[in-house]
Amino acid sequence: MFSIVLYDQICDRSRVITNGVTNMVIAASILGFLDDTGRYEKQVAALSRAADHLLGHRVQPLADLARRSFRTVVFLGVGCRYGGAREASLKLTEMSDGLVLSFAETYLGLRHGPMSAIREDTLVVCFLSSDPTARAFEVDLVSELNRKRLGAGKVLFGEAIPGDLAAEGDLVVECPGMATLGDDSAPVLDVLAAQLLGFFRCLHLGLRPDSPSASGVINRVVEPFTIHREV
Repeated sequence: MFSIVLYDQICDRSRVITNGVTNMVIAASILGFLDDTGRYEKQVAALSRAADHLLGHRVQPLADLARRSFRTVVFLGVGCRYGGAREASLKLTEMSDGLVLSFAETYLGLRHGPMSAIREDTLVVCFLSSDPTARAFEVDLVSELNRKRLGAGKVLFGEAIPGDLAAEGDLVVECPGMATLGDDSAPVLDVLAAQLLGFFRCLHLGLRPDSPSASGVINRVVEPFTIHREV
């Protein structure tokens, strides 16, 4: 039995829980490194460097993108990157007070019906894998979207993104270090990029990032609820 105690700075004061989710993921991942904590420290340091690069060099392009005309967003990811896409979708919807609706899907899953939801006011955010086989399927899907001219534009997020993959109006966000980290650690960076997009969209809509629910529908992290048990 042991406890993992996080610094007070990690405790979210914001109602939309931004730094809490990424820090909890990083803290919980130590369970996979109990036999090699040195490797865990190196992994966290590499994540920190990649996040610093994202915050230092990619904030303005994401801020500019957030001011574009779009009403829906699709986040695409596979494996654990799909988990990042789910969190990204939740955060953007919450930070826009529901004025921007979003959903998460896998690249292959998008072909089975959800692609019909990509309209002229839909932004598609593609979390691109470092794994070569997964990346090949993702590139095929992005190329199909280009060919069909679907969406208001795309965000291509990853490392070593092919130069000819982006169509006109797309934003390429290169994040050095993701390939070395591997896809298992990448959701932390995926969520960070989505939080930046949500933050600037929130400001663009005239809302308050720490409390974006203008109507007060969301006024706590989680309101009290009843735990039901079998009788």
